[in-house]
Amino acid sequence: MGGSLSKASIFLINTIFGLYLALLSIRLILAWERANYFNPVTRFIITLTQPIINPLRRIFHNIGSFEVSTFLFILLLEGVKLGLITWVGGFAMNVAILAYSILTETVQLILATFFFAIFVDVILSWINPHNMPLRQVVGQIAAPIMRPLRKLIPTISGFDISPLIALILIQFLMILI
Repeated sequence: MGGSLSKASIFLINTIFGLYLALLSIRLILAWERANYFNPVTRFIITLTQPIINPLRRIFHNIGSFEVSTFLFILLLEGVKLGLITWVGGFAMNVAILAYSILTETVQLILATFFFAIFVDVILSWINPHNMPLRQVVGQIAAPIMRPLRKLIPTISGFDISPLIALILIQFLMILI
């Protein structure tokens, strides 16, 4: 494919797959956190991902609150996405590099989900600190990272700096990976 068409195609592949992978990542974290199933935002995410995940759940059962089917589907979609990008871009990639790329992309996806959840939670706390469905869901997504940090880092003059530390640590890990 030509240079511009190839770049445009890779952009579309990344965007379309990225949006659905983000929803799946959010679903995975919400299930892990045992989020409120009746929250409208949670229902929206479940409704968009249920048609594909529900049949997989019959084959791959959850381990506690960890949705194995969702995680495996994320890995599969990452593989398809990377395979398409490799094919469209005309890149050469062997199976070992593809497997490593799938794992690193999945870890980066989950870290990015935590990063944006923490960032959005901070912004929403400034705009509307009161209880609202979106803030509840975002807080539940951020909770696995924020809960331990809030225990370690005290508030300073009433300011919670743990989100800043969390964002720095997550960004560090994303660069490291």
